[in-house]
Amino acid sequence: MLLLDGCFVLEFIIKWSQEDDDSVCTAGWSLPLVRGDLLLLENQIPLFVLEKLFELVTFTMDDQIPSLMELLVNYLASRNVERPEEEMLASRVSAAAASVHGEAKDFHHLLHLYYRCYITKPQTDPRGSTICGTILKWLKPTKIFASLLSYLRLKISRSQAPADKKRSPNTIPSATELEEAGVTFKRKGEKRKRNESDQHHPGSFLDVAFHDGVLEIPFLSVENSTLSRFTNLVAFEQCGGCKPEEAYMTSYATFMDCIIDTPADVAILHQSGILENKLASDEELAVFFNQLSDCAAMDFEKHYLAGLFRDVRKYCDSDWPKWRAKLVRDYFGNPWAILSLIAALFVLVFTFLQTFYTIFPYYHPRN
Repeated sequence: MLLLDGCFVLEFIIKWSQEDDDSVCTAGWSLPLVRGDLLLLENQIPLFVLEKLFELVTFTMDDQIPSLMELLVNYLASRNVERPEEEMLASRVSAAAASVHGEAKDFHHLLHLYYRCYITKPQTDPRGSTICGTILKWLKPTKIFASLLSYLRLKISRSQAPADKKRSPNTIPSATELEEAGVTFKRKGEKRKRNESDQHHPGSFLDVAFHDGVLEIPFLSVENSTLSRFTNLVAFEQCGGCKPEEAYMTSYATFMDCIIDTPADVAILHQSGILENKLASDEELAVFFNQLSDCAAMDFEKHYLAGLFRDVRKYCDSDWPKWRAKLVRDYFGNPWAILSLIAALFVLVFTFLQTFYTIFPYYHPRN
């Protein structure tokens, strides 16, 4: 069975790289299906088997014969011209594949290689800002006093908090609850200028950050192939494909499971430009993320979003963000409410001035 499947994989990869006029390689509708089957965890073939079979392949072309790793990486980094939404995904894989060095013996199977190319370490560390970053933030004149008070309040609350409350929370509120608590959702990188470095090193969808009540999440387009890809990447981590503290995909799946509970949560992320749903309904997307992390085991103290979970919980437990959000929602939710408030302020100011000019001459009469 390994021999038969291995021969098919090699034949397909080689014909694809040579742009051979084959029914499988030229049929656009079949290419996503073939890639999905090749990346299924239960369909994985050890790379050493493919390597042994590749040594028996005879090439007829005069050009330099590529290695097995070059063929596999080029295939994983390719984009389907019929599906433009995969362009960003292919760019990430292509940029990451350039940093993947090694031979077939360094990887267990094709899914392992794809994981190394697709799942990159987040560029930003959401587990908390560095000391230098905190100092630079404090140097802003308008924030020195507020930052000092926040620092003292944080120290006092931490010293008075019980030991069990210092542990990282296992969950955070949903998008609807976060919005009611005053959290703002923002698509990460939407205002960042794309220079040459950004084009060669696209941002990862794992780069989630939270600061000053703003939850920044990179853009994610979800379609049928995304469901299969995410499921197999999480399954690979759960099967010991990486260290527990480096299970970035499991941590991200848990994060999305927390903030997406209902179709209303999906709608909030869509309105913020974070999520693009190409499934049948928002309900289907919510169910997928709810089920994705059901069987996933994770160390909630060491995963890469542990600091973000603590910061979000601490922000939601504060009263002022909730009051501010309620004020904006109830009294500034539409232009008429704002105009009414401005008119009321004008009436109040004019009433004060009228009262002042009425009383002032009585106590300070003219000579």
